[in-house]
Amino acid sequence: MRKSIFGRLMVTYLVVIITSTIIFGVFFSILLRNHLIKTKEQDLFVKGKQISSVANFYLQGLLSDQTLNYVLTSTEIFLDARVLVIDRGGYIVALSGGPIPQFRQGKAVRKIIRGMQLLPKDTELVLKGSTVSYKGVSPYYGEPMLTVAIPVVSGQDNGNNQVIGAVFLNSPVPGVTEAVKDTYTLLLASFLAALAIASGLGLYLSRKISHPLREMNKAALAMAQGDYKRRVEAEDDDEIGELASSFNYLAGELNLTVEALKEEKGKVELMLRSLSEGIIAVDKDGLILRINPAAANLLKISEEDLVTLPISSLDGFNELSSLFTDVLKSGSSGSCIFTVDKLTVRAYVSPIVSLGTILGSVGILQDISQAEQLEKMRRDFIANVSHELRAPLTIIRGYTEALLDEVIDREDEPDKYYQIIRQETLRLERLIVDLLDLSRLQSGKVELDMESVDLDTISRSVLEKFRPLAGEKQVQLTLLPDSSPFLVLGDGDRLEQLLIIFIDNALRHTNRGGKIAVSLRWDGQEARVRISDTGEGIPEEDLPYIWERFYKVDKAHTPSLGGTGLGLYIAREIIHLHGGLTRVESRPGEGATFEFTLKKA
Repeated sequence: MRKSIFGRLMVTYLVVIITSTIIFGVFFSILLRNHLIKTKEQDLFVKGKQISSVANFYLQGLLSDQTLNYVLTSTEIFLDARVLVIDRGGYIVALSGGPIPQFRQGKAVRKIIRGMQLLPKDTELVLKGSTVSYKGVSPYYGEPMLTVAIPVVSGQDNGNNQVIGAVFLNSPVPGVTEAVKDTYTLLLASFLAALAIASGLGLYLSRKISHPLREMNKAALAMAQGDYKRRVEAEDDDEIGELASSFNYLAGELNLTVEALKEEKGKVELMLRSLSEGIIAVDKDGLILRINPAAANLLKISEEDLVTLPISSLDGFNELSSLFTDVLKSGSSGSCIFTVDKLTVRAYVSPIVSLGTILGSVGILQDISQAEQLEKMRRDFIANVSHELRAPLTIIRGYTEALLDEVIDREDEPDKYYQIIRQETLRLERLIVDLLDLSRLQSGKVELDMESVDLDTISRSVLEKFRPLAGEKQVQLTLLPDSSPFLVLGDGDRLEQLLIIFIDNALRHTNRGGKIAVSLRWDGQEARVRISDTGEGIPEEDLPYIWERFYKVDKAHTPSLGGTGLGLYIAREIIHLHGGLTRVESRPGEGATFEFTLKKA
């Protein structure tokens, strides 16, 4: 037969009844204690009246001190009560047992002795002829006391009653409680027996009813934290057992469903984190729901710091937050371009719509910096190459047409025209050579023949090639120090090209009578090469850009200065291929110094 919860509840009711009986017993013991105290109070009244008769004789001078002290001390021993006799003024004239130990009144410490006066509030009523009884902490003895005060009346025989003093009996309440110790012991034993029975029944019911419920509660909390594998043991086949079985079935089904969802979520999460494009998803209120690492890196922010924050909290990205806001309001897709530091980012934002309701929006962020830079480089390259090609071609065409049309006035003009045409042709040739070198360097097809080369010999050879041109401009060329060998690891042809670029650049920007010096020195395992001139120098605002392609300090592209604007770019690339570094120092009017490093052979 299947057990029911009702039967278990009936047992619980019986336990409640037993517990109530125990509580009743406790109250009964309290009543017994009060009864004993009342009995003690009656005994004090009876004995106090007897002592008042003796005190009457004493106060009238008919009884000696020794006799009265004997009576008081005997009474104290018999009743376990401290006895005081006072006169009409409230002064103690006799007390049992002699001086009483110290008592506490407030914060003061005094001794109750013969001749001291009791407090008026304690003696007022009894000296008026009233019998007084009260319990509480005695201000004279510093402990809980049961006090009975009986007036001493003279003239009772002739009917002329007069209160001439009073008798105080003070019995300690703890002394009264000793009388109920046996009762307390019996009640305590009964209580412990009932408590043991109740505890046994409680443990039994807890195991049968509470334990399965607690296990189901723990399992439910574990499920809330993602653990769906925990199960509840169904010990019985009652209602709780059926509930446990149903709970286990529910946990199993939820586990299968959650595992399937986790698998799908893991796939989506992996896809989002693997995308090179940034993804930002917001809800209908503009709160950020998801941001992948690519988006966080593009925006220079942390994923964790942004989740559940509004998209408007993105400081410095007004275009992006405004785009999300507009898409949520209009329900139409949109895009924008904004910058983050030196990056250019394009954002595409589309609404998330379900059954005609906008649930949120999702944005894709793409880093288009490289594409923009390549496009700009392409435009600049075409513009610069076009300019560099058009200038000499225009000059050549003009002078050629002048020669063909025979518009020459003097006989020496043709030679001059031919010389100019030759110079511009050489200029075109240098441009074509530089463009070919540039193409090879950018494509990575340049292979260096690395070997130990004497840079001192190469430097001396290059300077000798430029001496005729330097002599025409009266420019002094110097190699410092003039010592050989100076062995470095590199490609001899490329190093020669490198020195030609730097010296040619220095010679074109050095005025007549100036100086150009090539300095070679060792710095540990590195060779430092410096090319210094006393030319016109480079403005400070142009220094960061001199290594760029087609960049010229001379914005007007003066033909007399020559150059294609590619030399320093090619030089830097050659130095980088050798694993070296570049540096430039210059002040307008004081010349310029270019320095690069090479590895020691």
